[in-house]
Amino acid sequence: MTISSRRPTGLKVVVVLSGVQGVLSVLAGVLVLLLAIAGSSVSGVFGSIGGDLAVAVVGVVGAALFALGTIFLLLGLVRLFAAWGLWRLAAWARLLESTLAVLSLFSPPLGSLMAVVELYFLWVDPATRRLFD
Repeated sequence: MTISSRRPTGLKVVVVLSGVQGVLSVLAGVLVLLLAIAGSSVSGVFGSIGGDLAVAVVGVVGAALFALGTIFLLLGLVRLFAAWGLWRLAAWARLLESTLAVLSLFSPPLGSLMAVVELYFLWVDPATRRLFD
């Protein structure tokens, strides 16, 4: 019996959900980082129109966007790493994905729903639990 035939459907669902969330988070992070870069490049235009206050506001917004984009990008990469680990049946990936799912509980409604599904399959579903116990 190969490893892929031992994977229960619940684990496959978690891997797909985690992978999709990871890809979407990486894409969102890249988009927000591009917005931050674009905003910083037009700050000179605002400076000539609105003065120093406009430059300061654009700088603060750009820094906030840069931080947010970096967080999205990193969380997306971590989630993709967790999905890869779950596919390989690594015990550490179960804990990592569970931690990410708990964090997702605070992003209703879709994030919370996916987190509940992931936590159910990782910790309650007997077929998946058997793989990691």
